[in-house]
Amino acid sequence: MQELDWEMGSGDCGPNGCWSWESDSCLADTLPVSEFVAGAMAEAGYPEHDVFEMRLALDEVLSRAVDDDPSKLFHVRCRIDAACVVAEIEDEASRFVPHMEDDRPDLHLLRRCLTWMDCDKQGSYLTLCKCRSAC
Repeated sequence: MQELDWEMGSGDCGPNGCWSWESDSCLADTLPVSEFVAGAMAEAGYPEHDVFEMRLALDEVLSRAVDDDPSKLFHVRCRIDAACVVAEIEDEASRFVPHMEDDRPDLHLLRRCLTWMDCDKQGSYLTLCKCRSAC
């Protein structure tokens, strides 16, 4: 497994922290990201099904963010606190729109796994949120 170069954020990060990560557009570089977030959620005491759903959503989104052009970068920022996990994915290639309006099964899955998600009009910035569920 590739070692992640996460940078610990500062400011209002919450007790469990916030991190940012940047990589070229390569699927192998994205795979450890969801594992890192899942581990941080488990450490913060999130229920297993919340961890599973966030990991599934991140895997789906990050697999879309990669491209055959390694000169395109993508950035992931994640904040975890007692109430929710927010992951922001910024993609230089703008692959998230117009697909966000589609009624495809993969987007339906994302909507079921997450509390909410939002995308900017250019399609380069996607925010995922998973709030802690009651056990």
